[in-house]
Amino acid sequence: MKLQLSSLLLALSCGTAVHANFDLYSGSEDWAGYQGIVDHRPKWFVFDGPPDCNMAWRVPRYDPRSDVSGDKIGVRCEGGGCSPGADPAGVSVVEMHFRNDPLLHWSAW
Repeated sequence: MKLQLSSLLLALSCGTAVHANFDLYSGSEDWAGYQGIVDHRPKWFVFDGPPDCNMAWRVPRYDPRSDVSGDKIGVRCEGGGCSPGADPAGVSVVEMHFRNDPLLHWSAW
């Protein structure tokens, strides 16, 4: 019992606490191009709480990607809840890579 308890205490003292608290929104940017052509671009938006209209203009926008490993910046989402307006309960995987230095990368399955 002493060995197990000391092993548990050692494991707990060596662990790193991770905390992430943000809201991830799927949306789009619509652009009026040359001769009035509209370009519809899907984007991901990250907020530190419920957004208002002013916050939506100030936050970075991230592209959807099929791979966000290494230095590929963006959001990878799988499942039926990844589209704007879809039920987020349908998301099976979300992986986000926002920066390399310092590293900002999260994954949830």
